[in-house]
Amino acid sequence: MKEVSQQKKELVNEITQRIKNSRSVALVDTAGIRTRQIQDIRGKNRGKIALKVIKKTLLFKALDSMGDSNLAKLKENSGGQIALITSDLEPTEIYRIIESTFQKTAPRGGEIAPEDIVIQPMTTGFPPGPMMTEFQKVGLQTGVEKGKIAIKKETVFVKKGETISKDKAKILEMLEIKPLEVGLQLLGLYSEGLIYSKDVLALTPDKIAGDLASAFAQAKSLAKTSMFFVNEVLKDLLAEAKIKADALALAGQFITEDNVKDFLVRANANAIILNNVLNKGNTQETPEENKEEAKKEEKSPDESISEGLGALFQ
Repeated sequence: MKEVSQQKKELVNEITQRIKNSRSVALVDTAGIRTRQIQDIRGKNRGKIALKVIKKTLLFKALDSMGDSNLAKLKENSGGQIALITSDLEPTEIYRIIESTFQKTAPRGGEIAPEDIVIQPMTTGFPPGPMMTEFQKVGLQTGVEKGKIAIKKETVFVKKGETISKDKAKILEMLEIKPLEVGLQLLGLYSEGLIYSKDVLALTPDKIAGDLASAFAQAKSLAKTSMFFVNEVLKDLLAEAKIKADALALAGQFITEDNVKDFLVRANANAIILNNVLNKGNTQETPEENKEEAKKEEKSPDESISEGLGALFQ
């Protein structure tokens, strides 16, 4: 059996001490993240988390040496290119930091396009020459404008689900088009004896409140549709029943205390229409007579209703 080098032993010991001295330990996938982005993450979160990119074999040795079966379960979710995060923060705070690491980036080739990558017509900053061939090789229709290479036609450069070739990745980077969003992917988090998955940590108070509100609205709608009488829907059902009953009474000419005013308003409106029709057959009145007649007809709705009620009960 090959003997482990002293350097690797020291690294395992370092990782072991980090884990022992930390409240929380997380494994993250760093696939697709460039060294510069890793450095930025460390700089922005200095004092909050410690991020260490490490080989799986050495990390597993450190986890096994702790003698904690739950901690060792982190190995079950260790796919991809992993890194170790140690911190004294709460699990939810660590998760928020991990989620904040995502940023737009250009591909390097070999990635899968998450959506259609479309290149719009534009004038590039490149002079014509060998670069013209590079653009045409990847299917872009080009020309020359003001001494620069111009892309003449909108092009679906890479379709959703297709692999981005290295040639196309090179062009996207040159054009500063960043169709990918990469960041740390949480694989598992251990804190104070418990293992937390990404799904659990994603349940923030706001999301839980939103899910509860949505579920309540759906349950209420179902209860109303099925006429399931519970306190939460009785008020709505009674209001809807009242509206339907009033409409039915009005349509059936059934007078009640609630709709008598509606009947009178309708009767008054019909009387005005009828009066106007009859007046059209009379001799044309002078403008002064029209004004006097208009004044007579100008009555408030309450006056018209009162007259209607008087006529109804004479």
